[in-house]
Amino acid sequence: MKQGYRDVGYLFAPHIRRFKPPAIPSYSWIRRLRALAEPVEARNQAGVERWFQTHYPGLMGLIPVRLHHEFAAGVIERAVEIASGEE
Repeated sequence: MKQGYRDVGYLFAPHIRRFKPPAIPSYSWIRRLRALAEPVEARNQAGVERWFQTHYPGLMGLIPVRLHHEFAAGVIERAVEIASGEE
């Protein structure tokens, strides 16, 4: 590890489902998680960044804007590993 905010995204990725923002109903959260799958599968960092900015603005506010791409890359990396069974 030691890749900065990439590590944060990598470590957070498997836990996203459990950290539902309180204002979002459970049925809606499941739909929103499915919407995240599309940019993750396409390895679209900008799409992943936008999703996190929409759903976790407080978290993204802690990460310098110029490093949001690193966080998104970590989320994508971990999600791809999980999907391929490399855990």
